[in-house]
Amino acid sequence: MRLQQDPSLLEEYEGIDMGGIVGELSLDLWIGEVDKLPRQVNMEQVATLEDSSNSATTLLMVFSGYGEEPPVLIEAPAFFTEAV
Repeated sequence: MRLQQDPSLLEEYEGIDMGGIVGELSLDLWIGEVDKLPRQVNMEQVATLEDSSNSATTLLMVFSGYGEEPPVLIEAPAFFTEAV
């Protein structure tokens, strides 16, 4: 988390109402009954921006392949944007 990497951000964001920035956020986390490993994460966020427009974000992550041999290789994407 950036606040841990750059403590000065805490001062910069102090006093800001995050409810106006984050809006409504829901998170569903599915955990395996037997192995207690995460299986799926579903996040939905809706925020009203300063100009009264709405922003909606949906993120779905599905996990599988725990303990597979050989391990699953994850390649870096060809293009990405770093979140700030």
